[in-house]
Amino acid sequence: MILLLDTSVLIDVLNNRRGRADFLRSLTVQAHTLACCSVVTTEIFLGVPESRWQEAEHALSRLLFLPVTREAARLAGTYRYRYARQGIALSVMDTTIAAVAVTNEVTLLTDNTKDFPIPELKLYPLPQD
Repeated sequence: MILLLDTSVLIDVLNNRRGRADFLRSLTVQAHTLACCSVVTTEIFLGVPESRWQEAEHALSRLLFLPVTREAARLAGTYRYRYARQGIALSVMDTTIAAVAVTNEVTLLTDNTKDFPIPELKLYPLPQD
């Protein structure tokens, strides 16, 4: 199974929090493939101090990279449009991550399930602290 990592999971790994690094290692031992996308990469470099950019790049380079295709970009826009009409504000970043997962038929690994109310999106359960 390919698992698209949300930014929150990678931030926890980079900050050695919540046992996330060990959890991700256990997933790879179980033959899961870990992935990221351009949005996650962008969010990582928005939040990591410049002194840690090399470490962040090393962590990201070990992941399968799933691009934001035209299909995913269009789907992300339709998600924002559809949910906005229901009074639910979703970010462009989150809808794009969701669309990358859906168009690639992969599962999203996130702590922030409330940010991803999209029924066709498969979510992988994270262990609680």
